Amino acid sequence: MTAPFNSTPTLMTFWRGTPFPQTIKCNPEEWQQSATDMIKLGLQHDVSLAQQIEGYTEQLNGMESWMCKQPQGLGLESTKKILKKMQTEFGMSVGELQSLWYLNVFALLKLKVIENDNDNGMLMYYM
Repeated sequence: MTAPFNSTPTLMTFWRGTPFPQTIKCNPEEWQQSATDMIKLGLQHDVSLAQQIEGYTEQLNGMESWMCKQPQGLGLESTKKILKKMQTEFGMSVGELQSLWYLNVFALLKLKVIENDNDNGMLMYYM
């Protein structure tokens, strides 16, 4: 008998109640490890935890504020338009933007700056 759902969860992350407009299929442990590595690398380069936290929150605040100013439509077309506009606005690919968002959220969770709740953190579900 096969499992009723895919064994790889779909992951969505939130900052100030706003999700990144694209989900990803992966195990959260991968993002947790990458966030831990990012924090350690910052410390090795003499970037204090306070400086890292400030950087992570500034980046997330910038992207979240920009997204909230966009017209909110429904459906996949709206999501594609917002992602395309984000690439232009921030000069990064969708994958880079998503990685930055997800890593920053996971780093702030790891550093206990935010709690995994209805406004911040991650949601994992199976399809």
